[in-house]
Amino acid sequence: MTKRIIPLAAACIAVLAAALPAAAKTPPPTVVAKVGIEVAKLGLAAGGIDTANSKCTSKPCLSKSYAAFYNQAHILDGALQALWTASGKSGPCATAAVNAAAGFDSLTSSYHSLEAATLKNDKPAATKAYGQIQTKTPRLTAIISSFKTKCR
Repeated sequence: MTKRIIPLAAACIAVLAAALPAAAKTPPPTVVAKVGIEVAKLGLAAGGIDTANSKCTSKPCLSKSYAAFYNQAHILDGALQALWTASGKSGPCATAAVNAAAGFDSLTSSYHSLEAATLKNDKPAATKAYGQIQTKTPRLTAIISSFKTKCR
């Protein structure tokens, strides 16, 4: 009987070990800092949109600022993915990275709405999209600030 249980126990342990998620790790500070740098660059790109909305008189000029924002959002997404990987794809830091990525994806969607409304000169839709951006930004700031404690 004991001879049958040992191979069964070994098989169960092997299955469990394969099924368990990777252990949470503390990511290197450079990976966390990279996210902060890319968030700052995204903020600058958002400022570029604000400037373009008040100064541009042509659609290509306005679209150029939005394209820069979308490009930076893509770079930030890569930095968040690197943070998620560096934190072992589990644990509080990885969760914060996933939440930040989802939040920035939603924010980018609101900027797409703002761009479309602005290009169509649809002021009610632009006001709505801008309101969504204003609501989401403080939430994302809080998530990014949580990296200080969750990614150590």
